Formats: sequence, structure tokens, C-alpha cells
Amino acid sequence: MLFDIVLMVVTACLVALSSWQFMHYRQQVKRNHEDISHLHKELEERDAQLAAQEKQYIKSLDELKNVQEAMNAKQQTLEFTNQKMQANEQVLIKAYNQLKESQEEIKYQKGVLEETLDELQIKNNRITDSISYAKKIQQAILPNMVEIQNTFSEAFVIFSPKDVVSGDFYWFSQIDNKTFIAAVDCTGHGVPGAFMSIIGHTLLNQIVREKKILEPSEILETLDTEIYTSLKQKESKSIDGMDLSLCCVETPMGSTRLKKPGEPIKIIFCGAKSNIYYSHSGEIHKVKGDRRALGGWLKRDQRPFTNTVFEVERGDMVYLITDGYTDAASPGRRHLGTKKLYNFMFQIHHKPLDQQKDFFLNALKNHQRGTEQRDDITFIGFRV
Repeated sequence: MLFDIVLMVVTACLVALSSWQFMHYRQQVKRNHEDISHLHKELEERDAQLAAQEKQYIKSLDELKNVQEAMNAKQQTLEFTNQKMQANEQVLIKAYNQLKESQEEIKYQKGVLEETLDELQIKNNRITDSISYAKKIQQAILPNMVEIQNTFSEAFVIFSPKDVVSGDFYWFSQIDNKTFIAAVDCTGHGVPGAFMSIIGHTLLNQIVREKKILEPSEILETLDTEIYTSLKQKESKSIDGMDLSLCCVETPMGSTRLKKPGEPIKIIFCGAKSNIYYSHSGEIHKVKGDRRALGGWLKRDQRPFTNTVFEVERGDMVYLITDGYTDAASPGRRHLGTKKLYNFMFQIHHKPLDQQKDFFLNALKNHQRGTEQRDDITFIGFRV
């Protein structure tokens, strides 16, 4: 009985213990299940975080890859640029060496040029001195202006060489009752023209003063022959020569000052491609010369020179001009021309000759307006 009771008690205790253990186990299981759920949730969150991180890592890797590719491209560009720079550097070094050699050559050439310049300066000074001396010689052979002014009532001469010396010259001589005056334009200007002017001046003196040839047409025929012979133009085929206007004023005693007002004065004119102008009765008259130059080997069988005789009175004006005045150019390359010259003469012929000279010079200056002079100019005016 007691055993049964003890057994029952033991059994009840075991059952109670088992129930408690089962309850405890269930609670433990529940807690474990909760822990597992919590851990599973944490794992899911961790997985989500890891997935996000992986995605971010992949994105970062892609960006790094792009950056790497860009860097590689830049590296290639830099390498290409570096190669190009190295090539350019070689070119620059070569160019620098060439430049250095050129500088040395330029320095040497500069020294040579400076020496040459010094030599040229010395030669130029000698040539300039020679030309200046030639100018003095040419000025010395020109007629004395006082003698011309004493012969006529009034007179002026505009003598304007294009260069230092002139291919133009004017000539004056008195033989008995004949007064000769001429304006001459030789071939060329400068030194060559000056040589021709000296030849022409010398030949005119020989023809008129020594040979006593006093007819203007005969003077020009003889002068033409002398130029042709002196310059050996048949052999040299030279075309050098002269254009010339020559007038001879005849008075009973060789001076227009001795003629009374109203009494006619005889003028004999002959021109070689040159004209003469004179005033009479308030008008300007033009007498044309022959269309034939002096000298030259061409056309030696031309018609002879001819005289033109006309009369003027005391107080009338006579003008002899080379073509340098009418051929003067404006900035627009227009010649002054004979029409303007005629108008100038008509406006001014009655004025004193110092005023006339200034007028013609100013008219030329206003026409040229700074344009370089193209030819030698000789302009003679005298009042009988």
C-alpha cells in the first residue's frame, strides 16, 4: 500500500516534472523559434544590405572601369601628344640650329653689307660731288640772265631740272642786229641729258658765233647734221637728239629797246618739234614748229626745216617752252596740257614778268599737288 502510494507519488512527481519540462521545452522552443525568426529577419536585412552593397560595389566597379578606360584613353592621348611634342621638339631644335646658323650668316652678311654700304656711300658722295660740280658747269654755260633782261624790256626764265643736272638748256646770242634765244629739250634727263645739253650748247655757239650761220632754219639743219656726225649715229644707231624752239628777233641796231611803241618788230621762228607763243592785240598766238627732231639715225631724208616770220610790237610777249611744263602730271596722272597753258598766258600776259613767273610756277605747283616732276622744265618769257 505504501509502495503504491509512494509509486503514485513518484509517478505524479515524474508526470509533474515531465509536464514542467515539456512546458519549459515549449517555452524554450518558442524562444528559439522567435530567436530564429529574429535571426532570419536580421539575415534578410543583412542580405538586403549586402545586395545593396553589392549593387553599389558593381556600380562603383563600373564607374571605376569607365574611369580606368577614360584614364587609359587620356594616357594614350598623352602618349601621342608626348610623341608629337618630342617630334616637335626635334623640329624646333633643328629649326633653332638652322636659325642660329642663319643668324651667323645674317651677321656675316650684315658686316658685308655695312662694308658695301660704306663703299657705296663713299662712291655716292663722289658721284654726288661730281654731279654737283657738273651742275656748276651747266649753270656756267647757261646765258647770263642780266644780259637777257638788258636786251628785252622784261624777261624771265623758269629752269627746273628733274634731277640735279638737266637735259634742258636755254641759249642766247646776239650777232649784229639779230638776237637769238632758244629753249632746248635734249633726249633724256639727268647726267645723260646734261651731256647732250653741253654738246648742243657747244654746237650752237660754233654754228652761230663761229660759222656765222644766222638763218634759224639753216641753224637747225646744221645742228641736226653736227649731232648726227658728232655722235656717230650712223654707226651707233643712236636716236639721241633734241627738240628745240629758236627765234631770231631782228632790229635795226640789235636791241628791241630801240624800237618805238607801235613800230613792228620782226621775229623769225624755227622749231624742231617745238612751238612758240606770243601775244599781240590782246590775243595769244601759237606758231607750230616742224614735226621733226634734231639728230638720230632714223628718217634722215625728211623735209628741211622751215622759217616762220611774224611781227610783234613793243610790249608784246613771247614764250618759248619745253614739253616738261605741259607734260607735268597731277595725282590723277593728267597732264597740264597746252589748253591750260594757253589760258594761263591769256590771263597773265599783260602783267609784269616777275608776277608772270610766280603765276606760272604756282599754277604748275597747284596742278602737280605733290606729284613727282616727270621731266626737265624750261620756260622762257620776254617782252619786246
